[in-house]
Amino acid sequence: LTTTTIAQDVYLDPSAGIGQRVQDLMKRMSLRDKIGQMIMDAEDTLDVIPNLGSYLIGASDPPKGNTPPVWRERFNDLETENNQLKQIPLIFGTDAVHGNNLISGATIFPHNIGLGATKNAALIKEVGQVTAEEMITSGLDLTFAPTIAVARDIRWGRTYESYGEDTDLVRSFAKAFITGLQGDTL
Repeated sequence: LTTTTIAQDVYLDPSAGIGQRVQDLMKRMSLRDKIGQMIMDAEDTLDVIPNLGSYLIGASDPPKGNTPPVWRERFNDLETENNQLKQIPLIFGTDAVHGNNLISGATIFPHNIGLGATKNAALIKEVGQVTAEEMITSGLDLTFAPTIAVARDIRWGRTYESYGEDTDLVRSFAKAFITGLQGDTL
């Protein structure tokens, strides 16, 4: 690389400070690029939106085969189709609240209300770990989990998404699940 190339690509230079890299990248992004980074679209979108920030996976039928390698290939294709400029990767997110039920063969755990009945935070951490591993193997980056709701009224139609009505239990289970997803060192 020449000195000119490095000076032009500060945001790609791992030896540059984070602030410098962010400032350089933001200068290079158009308004459309910046708006695109804040948009999450459904994976089954018919029109490819250039420079999109993320996709919601699970809003469509799975690709033929529905295995982790098939999903990774689909995600790679989406990144190519989206013509990701400036080497900003797409984020692929799904709703893995009780396992990565999107992928054939993945573990599906009981709903949170059932897990709450175990009163076992170590088990919840393990659920998070398994979910994370199964997401990573299929190329998923983000989950909209855990659901941190304290259900106290059965008339709420989604009480099954809550670990229970005890705020201390919900708090400890949310922490355990997140630690399982992210690992102890993040």
